[in-house]
Amino acid sequence: MQPRLIMCLALVLSLAGCGSPSADDLVKCSIQCWDEAADVLATITDAESAKAADPRLQDIVRRMKEFDRQARRQELSHAELWKVEKDNQAASAKALARVQELSRKVMDLPGCGEVVVRFNRQARGASER
Repeated sequence: MQPRLIMCLALVLSLAGCGSPSADDLVKCSIQCWDEAADVLATITDAESAKAADPRLQDIVRRMKEFDRQARRQELSHAELWKVEKDNQAASAKALARVQELSRKVMDLPGCGEVVVRFNRQARGASER
């Protein structure tokens, strides 16, 4: 299990006994998912490695969907939502930029585009409100 996943799961599980994770915690876990996706994309060098990366990317999407589901259950005011977004804006932008850059690189590799397209489409769906 990867260190980011362990850290995020530990955070969410430790908070489970104290009620629901905060919106900030869920955003941080989502950002960690984007970082992990970038790490996986960076391992893709050919069609074979793309095929091997696909299940890992799909697992990341499943976790992102769960974090989004938990976030949607929270009732945040506009001000609270704005604060969470502002507090995490830099880390979020950095992670997303890295995923975009690596996605473009992988798309240029023969036989790898389908994996990237599927991940990006599903990941966008997981993180849209």
